[in-house]
Amino acid sequence: MNILKGNYVFKLYLNINNSIKLVKLLNTDAIKLNKTKIALNSKQDVAFVNAKSNHLDELTVRVTQPFVGFLSKSKARRAISYSVLYPLMRLLPLRKVMVFDAYWSSKFDSNEKLMYEYVQKHHPEIKTVWFFKNSQTEINGNGLRVKTDSFKYWYYLAVSKYLIQNTNFPNQYLKRKNQIEVETLHGTFLKHMGFDEPYFRTATPKIQNAFARRNRRWDYMVVPSEYMARTASSAFDYHQKLIKAGFPRNDELYTNNNETYINHVKEKLGIPKDKKSYFIRTNISC
Repeated sequence: MNILKGNYVFKLYLNINNSIKLVKLLNTDAIKLNKTKIALNSKQDVAFVNAKSNHLDELTVRVTQPFVGFLSKSKARRAISYSVLYPLMRLLPLRKVMVFDAYWSSKFDSNEKLMYEYVQKHHPEIKTVWFFKNSQTEINGNGLRVKTDSFKYWYYLAVSKYLIQNTNFPNQYLKRKNQIEVETLHGTFLKHMGFDEPYFRTATPKIQNAFARRNRRWDYMVVPSEYMARTASSAFDYHQKLIKAGFPRNDELYTNNNETYINHVKEKLGIPKDKKSYFIRTNISC
């Protein structure tokens, strides 16, 4: 293995607007490399590239998106947005806006994605907004992407008529009269969730009360079965309205349950048309 010994130089390439850019030459001799700033889609959208090697000379590259805008750049200014400006913005009239937040603002996915696509197609009069930790997250349609904890994030929490999520909004968010919040859940529970989890079951009264307050904000909870109607209602101590219509993300299993579509998928995946295929979910973390 001596032939593999020596110093290595790493070249980092990023795909930016369908163009490959060389961002930094990285050398493992450097313990910590300075931040490199790269532009993304506009002057307001940037990212920082951090690269460093550990004591084992293992190189780690991390791309992070900083906050931009006068009211969001520093932690102190962001605190003003939710502690001072957000309460004032709650006095503004509600707008015909629907916001979506999936998996702690990390993905364009799940029931929220299917509901968003339906609204985009059938109700163009409703403005659609997605909350993301990374506002460069790709979505389809013309929805607005907003970075969490930014000024715009608190603005849309204050004035949006409809709020769709599967992981709750922060404690600082106070649902207004006539706002409608919908909890869509992650999936069918195959383990303890909510107050049945050891964490919440043994938590301090402060943590339990905060969790209960977040759950009581929901006007509707989407459930796929009678089992989930009972289990989720008990787990979250939920006593509001249930929508027993199944998960929107599973609608495709019914609407596209035809030979033409099935053969198209098999051909795309390289599966012989005479072979039976099964849909099996492997993620049971809920």
